[in-house]
Amino acid sequence: MTKAIIVGAGMGGLAAAVALHQQGVEVDVHEQARALREVGAGLTLSSGALKSLYSLGLLDGVRSVSQVSARVPFVHYQTARLLSGEFENDAADQAVATDNPFVSRHIFRADLQDVLAREWQARRPGALHLGHALVAFAQDDSGVTATFANGHSARADFLIGADGLHSAVRTALWGAARPSFTGQVAWRFLVDGVLARPHMSSGRAAVFLGPDRVFNRYLLRSGALLNCVAIVRTPGWQGEGWSTP
Repeated sequence: MTKAIIVGAGMGGLAAAVALHQQGVEVDVHEQARALREVGAGLTLSSGALKSLYSLGLLDGVRSVSQVSARVPFVHYQTARLLSGEFENDAADQAVATDNPFVSRHIFRADLQDVLAREWQARRPGALHLGHALVAFAQDDSGVTATFANGHSARADFLIGADGLHSAVRTALWGAARPSFTGQVAWRFLVDGVLARPHMSSGRAAVFLGPDRVFNRYLLRSGALLNCVAIVRTPGWQGEGWSTP
């Protein structure tokens, strides 16, 4: 049987694990974190992403923890005047989603990761290894050996690096690289849905357009959270992290 090592238990790594397992590959997933925590904010799953999740047998699980985003109005940043699209219509949106299960949806990143992780652990109990930070790997004609900071090693026919922006796999292959700044910064944050409710006159999802800036916000978890992302043009890089003021 073909064996694979996947480094990283984010959405990409777990989806790859499920897909490879469907094809008869024996997969072990190694994640440097000691626990899968709620990290990140909201995501929009396009119809293409939903079709991929359907092929993995995960569409029902994803639909149960996400909201339809069939109508997302684009509005003026000062007046909320409709510029493009349509304001929400719950009945119409639900009808669209019933007729077409691949209509785009909003989901909390942690909820999508949880759906993937539960599926993976059900398929291969014990094949998700937490606290495994990759430090090196070596290839030869018959496969690859990965070594982790905790002293564990693993052997397989091939290795997939799905370990994110600061990928140890990518650095080992091609060296450290500095990202190219585009001149735009996205500020992401979450707001308690109860606190946000008085400010939602434009509906559960809306994109506010202004000069050199865009503000996108939409509800998650059936209104319990409001996901916000403010994209602004700026001359300098502002740093990175989930606790940047």
